[in-house]
Amino acid sequence: KKNKQVPFVPYIYVSFLLISILIK
Repeated sequence: KKNKQVPFVPYIYVSFLLISILIK
């Protein structure tokens, strides 16, 4: 029974975007 399992890919992508914005 897998209930809404969030993969790591999206988290890494969001993290990268946030870091890019912070560096800007």
